[in-house]
Amino acid sequence: MELLADRDPEEARELLDPVLEHMMEAVHRDEGTVNQVMGDGIMALFGAPLAHEDHAVRACYAALRMQESVKKYAEDVRRSHAAVVKIRVGLNSGEVVVRAIGSDLHMDYTAVGQTTHLAARMEQIADPGAIVITPETLALAEGYVEVKSLGPVPAIAEKIGCAAETLRSWVRQPRSASA
Repeated sequence: MELLADRDPEEARELLDPVLEHMMEAVHRDEGTVNQVMGDGIMALFGAPLAHEDHAVRACYAALRMQESVKKYAEDVRRSHAAVVKIRVGLNSGEVVVRAIGSDLHMDYTAVGQTTHLAARMEQIADPGAIVITPETLALAEGYVEVKSLGPVPAIAEKIGCAAETLRSWVRQPRSASA
């Protein structure tokens, strides 16, 4: 993350922690589970360990909220630290193997499988400030979100034959936090 490159660790943490908090708050609002915090990013699950029929829609709404929330925070950071803050989000839907790791006092979940790897690839090809989703996620969220097609993505298509979409906005307003 360019934001952290030339900063001392304390200043980097001061800038990064609120970004991660905004991202995790968006996930939790749509009843997702943050199962990993990896340096300057997170991995979240929707539909596991709690099943939701509309897991893909929830993931899309959380991604849009993340971008909104981080964009507002970024305006403050730009003024106070002359730094640019933008996040990239990648979404994919499919089967994963979820396992619980922990004890009675604390429980973590990990997810493994091709689905998680493809979501990571979508995040990698997203431009800063963008959300990229796979056709599998779009099929499950169609009618609830607006997208712009990226078409076949060469780096991904060569390996697995995948197209991608850029998530632009929601079509129907998201559920309220109390609903």
